[in-house]
Amino acid sequence: ACCAEGLPFRDASLDVVVAFAVLHHCFEHKPIIEEVFRVLKPGGVLYTDHDMDHRFMELFPLPMRLYRRLTDAEQRYRRAKSTLPTELYHASEVHEDGVDSGRILMVMRETGFCHVSHRYHWRGLNSLIDAGLKGLNQEISFPRGLAPLFQSVGVKSS
Repeated sequence: ACCAEGLPFRDASLDVVVAFAVLHHCFEHKPIIEEVFRVLKPGGVLYTDHDMDHRFMELFPLPMRLYRRLTDAEQRYRRAKSTLPTELYHASEVHEDGVDSGRILMVMRETGFCHVSHRYHWRGLNSLIDAGLKGLNQEISFPRGLAPLFQSVGVKSS
Protein backbone atom coordinates (compact mmCIF):
# COMPACT_ATOMS: atom_id res chain seq x y z
CA ALA A 1 0.00 0.00 0.00
CA CYS A 2 1.03 3.56 -0.47
CA CYS A 3 0.88 6.57 1.83
CA ALA A 4 -1.58 8.47 -0.33
CA GLU A 5 -3.84 5.92 -1.99
CA GLY A 6 -7.34 7.27 -2.34
CA LEU A 7 -6.91 10.76 -0.93
CA PRO A 8 -10.36 11.88 0.25
CA PHE A 9 -10.54 14.84 -2.11
CA ARG A 10 -12.34 15.41 -5.40
CA ASP A 11 -10.39 15.56 -8.64
CA ALA A 12 -8.76 18.94 -9.25
CA SER A 13 -9.87 20.34 -5.88
CA LEU A 14 -6.64 21.44 -4.17
CA ASP A 15 -4.22 24.28 -4.86
CA VAL A 16 -1.24 22.84 -2.95
CA VAL A 17 -0.13 19.50 -1.56
CA VAL A 18 2.82 19.39 0.84
CA ALA A 19 4.72 16.19 1.59
CA PHE A 20 7.22 17.09 4.30
CA ALA A 21 9.43 14.15 5.33
CA VAL A 22 6.93 11.74 3.81
CA LEU A 23 8.46 10.08 0.76
CA HIS A 24 11.06 8.02 2.64
CA HIS A 25 8.19 6.34 4.51
CA CYS A 26 6.47 5.16 1.31
CA PHE A 27 7.43 2.05 -0.61
CA GLU A 28 6.21 3.24 -4.03
CA HIS A 29 6.38 6.89 -5.08
CA LYS A 30 4.62 6.74 -8.46
CA PRO A 31 1.12 6.05 -7.03
CA ILE A 32 1.57 8.90 -4.56
CA ILE A 33 2.61 11.37 -7.24
CA GLU A 34 -0.26 10.25 -9.51
CA GLU A 35 -2.78 10.63 -6.67
CA VAL A 36 -1.49 14.09 -5.80
CA PHE A 37 -1.70 15.04 -9.48
CA ARG A 38 -5.34 13.87 -9.52
CA VAL A 39 -6.40 16.08 -6.58
CA LEU A 40 -4.48 19.20 -7.68
CA LYS A 41 -6.18 21.89 -9.72
CA PRO A 42 -4.48 22.93 -12.96
CA GLY A 43 -1.62 25.17 -11.87
CA GLY A 44 -1.61 23.49 -8.43
CA VAL A 45 1.70 22.81 -6.69
CA LEU A 46 3.25 19.71 -5.15
CA TYR A 47 5.97 20.57 -2.62
CA THR A 48 8.16 17.88 -1.05
CA ASP A 49 11.08 18.35 1.32
CA HIS A 50 13.17 16.71 4.02
CA ASP A 51 13.65 13.27 2.58
CA MET A 52 17.20 11.91 2.53
CA ASP A 53 18.65 11.47 -0.94
CA HIS A 54 19.97 8.00 -1.76
CA ARG A 55 23.06 9.32 -3.57
CA PHE A 56 24.26 11.19 -0.46
CA MET A 57 23.71 8.05 1.62
CA GLU A 58 25.80 6.04 -0.88
CA LEU A 59 28.68 8.53 -0.82
CA PHE A 60 28.77 9.10 2.95
CA PRO A 61 27.63 5.90 4.72
CA LEU A 62 29.98 6.16 7.69
CA PRO A 63 29.16 9.79 8.64
CA MET A 64 25.46 9.00 8.24
CA ARG A 65 25.71 5.97 10.55
CA LEU A 66 27.48 8.13 13.11
CA TYR A 67 24.87 10.90 12.73
CA ARG A 68 22.05 8.40 13.19
CA ARG A 69 23.70 6.87 16.23
CA LEU A 70 24.15 10.31 17.80
CA THR A 71 20.66 11.56 17.01
CA ASP A 72 18.93 8.18 17.66
CA ALA A 73 15.61 9.00 16.01
CA GLU A 74 14.06 5.73 17.12
CA GLN A 75 14.55 6.57 20.80
CA ARG A 76 13.11 10.07 20.27
CA TYR A 77 10.00 8.55 18.67
CA ARG A 78 9.72 5.96 21.44
CA ARG A 79 9.90 8.70 24.11
CA ALA A 80 7.15 10.58 22.32
CA LYS A 81 5.02 7.46 21.85
CA SER A 82 6.09 4.79 24.33
CA THR A 83 3.72 2.19 22.85
CA LEU A 84 5.40 2.34 19.43
CA PRO A 85 6.66 -1.17 18.70
CA THR A 86 10.22 -1.43 17.39
CA GLU A 87 8.97 -3.43 14.38
CA LEU A 88 6.52 -0.68 13.42
CA TYR A 89 9.18 2.01 13.65
CA HIS A 90 11.52 0.02 11.37
CA ALA A 91 8.69 -0.84 8.97
CA SER A 92 7.94 2.88 8.58
CA GLU A 93 11.52 3.67 7.58
CA VAL A 94 11.09 2.08 4.14
CA HIS A 95 13.80 4.17 2.47
CA GLU A 96 16.19 4.46 5.40
CA ASP A 97 18.95 4.48 2.79
CA GLY A 98 17.38 7.52 1.10
CA VAL A 99 14.97 8.10 -1.75
CA ASP A 100 15.95 8.00 -5.41
CA SER A 101 15.41 11.69 -6.09
CA GLY A 102 16.20 11.33 -9.79
CA ARG A 103 13.42 8.77 -10.18
CA ILE A 104 10.99 10.95 -8.22
CA LEU A 105 11.68 13.90 -10.53
CA MET A 106 11.27 11.67 -13.60
CA VAL A 107 7.92 10.34 -12.33
CA MET A 108 6.72 13.88 -11.61
CA ARG A 109 7.47 14.89 -15.21
CA GLU A 110 5.95 11.70 -16.66
CA THR A 111 2.80 12.24 -14.60
CA GLY A 112 2.29 15.67 -16.15
CA PHE A 113 3.90 18.10 -13.73
CA CYS A 114 5.59 20.95 -15.54
CA HIS A 115 8.11 23.39 -14.09
CA VAL A 116 9.60 20.64 -11.93
CA SER A 117 12.44 22.00 -9.82
CA HIS A 118 14.56 20.56 -7.05
CA ARG A 119 17.45 21.25 -4.74
CA TYR A 120 19.68 19.39 -2.33
CA HIS A 121 20.30 21.09 1.00
CA TRP A 122 21.32 20.80 4.65
CA ARG A 123 18.77 23.09 6.33
CA GLY A 124 16.72 21.46 9.04
CA LEU A 125 18.95 18.41 9.48
CA ASN A 126 19.74 19.53 13.03
CA SER A 127 20.13 22.75 15.01
CA LEU A 128 23.95 22.65 15.00
CA ILE A 129 24.11 22.52 11.20
CA ASP A 130 21.40 25.20 10.94
CA ALA A 131 23.46 27.47 13.24
CA GLY A 132 26.53 26.92 11.04
CA LEU A 133 24.54 27.84 7.93
CA LYS A 134 22.83 30.83 9.55
CA GLY A 135 24.59 33.48 7.45
CA LEU A 136 24.10 31.65 4.16
CA ASN A 137 21.22 32.14 1.80
CA GLN A 138 18.48 29.66 2.75
CA GLU A 139 18.00 28.78 -0.90
CA ILE A 140 21.57 27.53 -1.39
CA SER A 141 21.58 24.33 -3.39
CA PHE A 142 24.29 21.70 -3.53
CA PRO A 143 25.05 19.20 -6.32
CA ARG A 144 23.36 15.83 -5.88
CA GLY A 145 25.29 13.73 -3.43
CA LEU A 146 26.81 16.66 -1.51
CA ALA A 147 23.81 17.40 0.69
CA PRO A 148 21.54 14.93 2.44
CA LEU A 149 18.12 16.52 2.04
CA PHE A 150 16.01 16.65 -1.10
CA GLN A 151 13.33 19.19 -2.01
CA SER A 152 11.14 19.18 -5.11
CA VAL A 153 8.42 21.40 -6.49
CA GLY A 154 6.14 20.54 -9.37
CA VAL A 155 3.34 22.54 -10.95
CA LYS A 156 0.39 20.68 -12.48
CA SER A 157 0.07 21.57 -16.13
CA SER A 158 -2.88 23.72 -17.11
